[in-house]
Amino acid sequence: MKLLSMLKQAGLAVLASTCMLASTAQAQAPTLTIAYITNGNTNEGWTLINNGAERAGQAAGVRLISVAAERGELSRQLAIVEDMISRRVNAIAIAPVDSAGIAPAINRALAAGIPVIAVDTGITGARITSYVATDNVRAAVVQGRWTGEQVRDGDTVIYITGDQSQSTGRERRSGFLQGLNEVRRNVRVVEVPTTWDQTMAQNGVESALRSHRNARVIASAWDGGALGARAAMLSAGLRAGSIQIVGFDGSPWGSDDDAPGLDASQCGPDAVAHRPGRG
Repeated sequence: MKLLSMLKQAGLAVLASTCMLASTAQAQAPTLTIAYITNGNTNEGWTLINNGAERAGQAAGVRLISVAAERGELSRQLAIVEDMISRRVNAIAIAPVDSAGIAPAINRALAAGIPVIAVDTGITGARITSYVATDNVRAAVVQGRWTGEQVRDGDTVIYITGDQSQSTGRERRSGFLQGLNEVRRNVRVVEVPTTWDQTMAQNGVESALRSHRNARVIASAWDGGALGARAAMLSAGLRAGSIQIVGFDGSPWGSDDDAPGLDASQCGPDAVAHRPGRG
């Protein structure tokens, strides 16, 4: 599937970029050591990205230290970064759990001469070396436009957000609303806030459906939320497929007969963005 391939490429791009920057910063080091610090997510998209990073590290002959912070635990991720600074790694690639909260530790790494590459989610308050990610706004616009094509004026759409403390969650929400408004303005959007947690999505959609049982589409900022939405529908006694559900990441279940009513293929990582650091 094209979108899954793009996720794999994102992982490869992370390590290719990191290896290049680490080589420039530590030209005399016989073996590069790169810290790859993930946010702890284990969904389909992140599994592909992480596997791609592992393969790229092996191909480049670098020592890759992969460490996962528990999802949402900023204190754990801060401690990991500090540990990598003390171990004098040649570079750090990190998927931050909090765009602003991780900045102090990242600035200390940069001050120590360690290049830092942000993965998927940007970092606010630090002039990082580089940033590799899917184009969240562009992909979410596609999701929003598709949703707008499925509804009429006056209809209700339920939108499951990602973590709004992260740039990824904010960009996907912004892009979705932009795309939806381009196609259909007079639509009621009921938001279900989450921190990328499938159980939160299910509980939130169950609550939303009690007041908005006539919703036409449920859109989610990530595929785990779409699965949670499907479980919420079934729990509410609604027939699978009676409300269309659209995910984001392009997971294989998007076209499976085992998941009627779900469509993950309408949007997804529409492009891999690789750009120099931003503060």
